[in-house]
Amino acid sequence: MSTKKIVLLSVLFLLFTSLVFADNYQAYASAINDKIEINEEAEFNITIKNNLNRTEEFRIRNLDFPVWDVRTVPLLNPFIITVPPESQSTFTVFVRSLNPSITPIGTYSVKARITKDNTDEFSDIPLTVAIKSTRALINGYIPNVKSAIIMPDKIDPRNPTELKISLKNLNPIDYEGMKVKLTSNLINEELNTDLGPASDNAFANPDSEKSLMLTKEFDPFTKPQKDTLFLEVSFENRVIDTQVIEYEIEEYVDQKEVTKQNLILKSISKIEIETNNQDYSGKLKLEAPIFGKLFTSTNPKAELITEGEKLFYVWDLNLDGKNSIEVTSIVNFRPLFILIFVFLIAVGLYFLFRSPIVVRKEVVRIHKMQGGISHLKVLIKVKNRGRKEIDNVGIEDKIPAIAELQKDVSVGSLKPINLTQRGHNIIIKWRLEKLVQGDERVLAYNFRSRLPIVGEYSLASVSANFQYGKRHFVSNSNRAIVGS
Repeated sequence: MSTKKIVLLSVLFLLFTSLVFADNYQAYASAINDKIEINEEAEFNITIKNNLNRTEEFRIRNLDFPVWDVRTVPLLNPFIITVPPESQSTFTVFVRSLNPSITPIGTYSVKARITKDNTDEFSDIPLTVAIKSTRALINGYIPNVKSAIIMPDKIDPRNPTELKISLKNLNPIDYEGMKVKLTSNLINEELNTDLGPASDNAFANPDSEKSLMLTKEFDPFTKPQKDTLFLEVSFENRVIDTQVIEYEIEEYVDQKEVTKQNLILKSISKIEIETNNQDYSGKLKLEAPIFGKLFTSTNPKAELITEGEKLFYVWDLNLDGKNSIEVTSIVNFRPLFILIFVFLIAVGLYFLFRSPIVVRKEVVRIHKMQGGISHLKVLIKVKNRGRKEIDNVGIEDKIPAIAELQKDVSVGSLKPINLTQRGHNIIIKWRLEKLVQGDERVLAYNFRSRLPIVGEYSLASVSANFQYGKRHFVSNSNRAIVGS
């Protein structure tokens, strides 16, 4: 076999797959795209097989830097791959020339060294790249601009967010009219800028580095989500560099008092719960006044709970596709005031229209005979509770026909003025000529029942008739109850 065929077979073998065997692991590379323009990137898959029964970490180094660049997307630094026991992991690397002056059209073998972490074991895998054209060079240099995005990992959409894009030119190329494009689900911005050439001496050119500041204002009700921001730096419709960064829109729940009205004997408080998550569900807890809980109403209806010595109103919030909900708490003492007012009026009317004379009837002595009541002594107490003297008060009582008044027994300090028969009852009448304010008079009499009274018996009430001012009053006493 000729030498040319041997070389061709070796190149094809290295082009499509390279195998490296080690005692504890195996590593090989396969080409995805290995024929490129000078400004493009070759693409390879590297597979590492772990033959051990424990998880191992492998570090990948580029032995041909700074002529060649070997990187991953997203960028890993340090470049470490974790492989589970007795399994394999595959990852993709991108290879490009950093010094086109020494990499003209031709085929190159870029070495990637695989080292088992924390050991001296390593394997070198050749990544064979064929440069087919150098037309993409600008002034003999590959455009090489390093870019980076600096922004918060978590963003509150209610506040403006500052983004910083840093650019650094690594080659002596003057970029006039460079475009910087930011693209994501929520961000779509394009900026134009200039970037001076990198210095070819020991002194750096300040115009070769630049930072662009951008303030992004999100819709405050932007839903909580994760987003990926892509940065693309281009010049003359040629992409020079790209970066990718992930960020997250955070969920917030904001509680604010909308209005608070303090009216006469009534206060109204309205609180708004605002969030960027329309599917939010949670609880709102507000301290409740212990005294005012009987006079407090809420909308929506809240649950009243006790924690220690404090009371709280608790709402179960469910926005159902909305970004805000309003809860209302009303403390209303007006019904209590009306109740007190009505009570005071009722008391006033009672004292205004009540009888100024109070009459009480009592049984103070009972004699029994043959298993029943035979003799009774009755007291009648008449008191003036009014504010002035009352004249000519008529007192009337009645006893049943089965009883007879004992006239030979003293009936008190004042004797009846009249005894009459009315139906089956005997009517006893007294006349009080004068009853001063606060004065109390006691009338007494005895009666004997012709038949023993067995069981409970109710005596008739006593009535008092009198004139008080321009009004005529009739005051009735209680009905005295006797029992054998």
